[in-house]
Amino acid sequence: MNKFVKPKLVISKCLAYDCSNYNNHNNTFFEKLEDYLEIITICPEADLNLTELKEILIKKNNLYNQNKLIEEIKVLNEDLVDLLSEIDGFILKGELSSCNSMNCKFYKSYGNLYLSKEIGLFIKAISLLNSKSIIESHSRIDDISIREEFLRKIFLWARFRSVQKSNSLDSLLNFHQGNKLLIFAYGSKYIEELNDLISTSSRGNLEKVLRNYELKLYQALSSEINVGNSISILLNCFRFFSKYLLPTEKDIFLKSLEEYQLNQAPLSILQYMISSWINNYQVSHLKKQRFFNPYPRELMEVKSSELVLQI
Repeated sequence: MNKFVKPKLVISKCLAYDCSNYNNHNNTFFEKLEDYLEIITICPEADLNLTELKEILIKKNNLYNQNKLIEEIKVLNEDLVDLLSEIDGFILKGELSSCNSMNCKFYKSYGNLYLSKEIGLFIKAISLLNSKSIIESHSRIDDISIREEFLRKIFLWARFRSVQKSNSLDSLLNFHQGNKLLIFAYGSKYIEELNDLISTSSRGNLEKVLRNYELKLYQALSSEINVGNSISILLNCFRFFSKYLLPTEKDIFLKSLEEYQLNQAPLSILQYMISSWINNYQVSHLKKQRFFNPYPRELMEVKSSELVLQI
């Protein structure tokens, strides 16, 4: 299978290295990530001057518009702007007010009455400075389906970021060809629109083509992977390989497919099965498809409250 581009991931410093704040199993997960991702650890409150920004917002009764907020962030920490421009994902400690995705209270400059409940300041800064980054909290990432969704997206964004840096039409064409099924799994209309864009790419300005491709890709990844589309891909592949499979292999696959449809099993189990068949029977046109190998196999881990099954 193809090599992986290392995504850039920001993790709350207290999650990455303070074992007292996280259980042993999830610290193992973070240790695994270090082998396959470029990890940046930050404390939003201390490292990014968000405490000072909070004080400014309190004095202004939180009446800043977005442009003024961005200007204030740049004044307080210009490095933050550069840092966020190339980050693919964030795993944040949701209990921190600055990292809360909802219900963060903004107070008046006096008294105990709050003006509004909004997202935390750091998440607000991320959304303003790099709206395409994938953000998750440490409590949600423990869910296997959410974890897989997060990994799929950040590795896909990292691959596309590499294409943007190369500024090469050939790189874009290779990316599109290799990620067709994965993008289709997020929505058939998106791959159709991207196919149309690619078909006219040789006649257009490459910078504009890349910008439009990024926009369509972002729209596709704004939702979760579509179960129906994923099952369609899996069944087509299963039919292709069925002539090679033993009855027990067929039964295991179909049972796992049913469990996935009922949200009782993760997609990675089925991806792993088909990926092994692709390698065993050397099916070259499927080997290139990232749908079956969206992120390093070592990170494919099926987890429940009762057991951990490493596949």
